[in-house]
Amino acid sequence: MKQAAEKQENQKKPKKGVRLKTVLLFTAEIVILWMIFHYCIFLAAVPSTSMVPTIPKNSLSVITYLHGEKQVERGDCVVFWSDEFGKRLVKRVVGLPGEEVSIDEEGTVFIDGERLEEEYVENQYAFPQDFVVPEGCYLFLGDNRLTSDDARFWADPYIPSEKLIGKVQLVLWPLTAVAYLG
Repeated sequence: MKQAAEKQENQKKPKKGVRLKTVLLFTAEIVILWMIFHYCIFLAAVPSTSMVPTIPKNSLSVITYLHGEKQVERGDCVVFWSDEFGKRLVKRVVGLPGEEVSIDEEGTVFIDGERLEEEYVENQYAFPQDFVVPEGCYLFLGDNRLTSDDARFWADPYIPSEKLIGKVQLVLWPLTAVAYLG
């Protein structure tokens, strides 16, 4: 009887090896998650309507960090640091280094004289301007041209490549607007 009671008591106590394995697995999970969110991706909220309809107001998006060569293409939605505003902004890449960008009286964008097809633009806004994007810099505009405070209105419309942080890959929230952008 005594042996049966001891055996039952031993079965109830977790073994030290099992406890250690659980702690190690939990620690490894925490470290892996930290590394993912520190080096690979981060979440960003977009509080304005400047990127509507692509990214809704008060949305939450998954961003992948840009490492090394900051490879961005025209049309990418990018998070960058704005020295002028002292915060991160999300806008669409329109002008690449060395390009001439013109916006005509109807709000149509031209790159080196050729019309840029922008099916993502909502509420076109006519504000004619010409830009020559310096080497190592990019020109950004919002998709909702009527409400977007973008390069058209900034003191310095060009964002240096070292200020680029990441590309928007996925809109997570609100659920009605979930979309893959990558």
